[in-house]
Amino acid sequence: MAREVCQRVGGKAYIRGSIASLGTQYVLGLKAVSCQDGNTLAQQLVTTARKEKVLAALDQATSKLRVRLGESLASVQKFDVPLEEATTSSLDALTAFSLGRRALATEGERAAIPYFKRAIELDPNFALAYTGLGTAYANLRESDLAKENYQKAYDLRSRVSAREQFAISAYYYNDVTGELDKADQTYELYAKAYPRNWVPHNNLGGNYAALGQWDNALAEVREAARLNPDSGIALGALVECDARVGRYQDAKDTYQQAVSRGLDYSDLHYFRYAVAFLEGDGAEMQRQHDWAAGKPGREDVLLSTQSDTEAYAGHLARGRELSRRATESAHNAGENETAAKRELNDAIREVEFGYPQLARDEAASACV
Repeated sequence: MAREVCQRVGGKAYIRGSIASLGTQYVLGLKAVSCQDGNTLAQQLVTTARKEKVLAALDQATSKLRVRLGESLASVQKFDVPLEEATTSSLDALTAFSLGRRALATEGERAAIPYFKRAIELDPNFALAYTGLGTAYANLRESDLAKENYQKAYDLRSRVSAREQFAISAYYYNDVTGELDKADQTYELYAKAYPRNWVPHNNLGGNYAALGQWDNALAEVREAARLNPDSGIALGALVECDARVGRYQDAKDTYQQAVSRGLDYSDLHYFRYAVAFLEGDGAEMQRQHDWAAGKPGREDVLLSTQSDTEAYAGHLARGRELSRRATESAHNAGENETAAKRELNDAIREVEFGYPQLARDEAASACV
């Protein structure tokens, strides 16, 4: 399967890894295999006597394999940050972090947070784990918690590889200092240095979206989705951008693509609901509402959206009831900042409907 995937994406080789115990030692093997004919291009074996030294041994094997594959010594030295610095010296922390990344892409932020927290518990200097946790909170609109973790990652940025330095710096400018121009410049350099990485395109698209530059945003998130079609985050952003520019069928097609890949990311359902609203498709709106029911960290999103829908139709009492439930759901999920934002949204709506005192009450409650 690895060889088939390698051929489909136009790769030249893929790396096979193995680890086995031999008495009291661990034997690690790396083998570079040609995608075209399956022949072994280079291989490297290393041993270590302790589990705690597995990552260091893997780092040693990787550097030697890169040289055997023809990478220049100067290039290896330039991009050869020790693995225990670029990630972590703890194999268990790395495992937790990897599970968090997988959960973030396929299930959403709420499922990923415990893994990132566990990785940080195991290694408090794990910069990328702070980045993952910050991203999860940012996507949940918990901006204070996102800033806190992005700041910690930024303080540890000297311990990561060049690629991760790009990401950490961009997140810092984006969410901590608010310097979008510096964030955009960093994302552009990031994308140029690592053209197969989907993250800078996705996040640059998000910044264009924040500025209302939807055509530019669409181009970037489309490239992100092409580079990583298994990311619920990238496909969710593409659904939104297609909907924003009126490409409703494209948005629906992308949503179905995500569903067929088993992706269950919240924004996919939120923006599919939005397209259904714009098309007057009540049955689909109800399906998306039913999907979110009872799911912590997801239910409040669709409840809030449905409350706006009811208010738009003139059913203000029903809208208020759904808003109350959305706020409670966010509180129950531990998303207090999100809950406050739900109340502020309600306050704005009360003003628009001519109820200034109710708006003041909602705003005051949000500030408690």
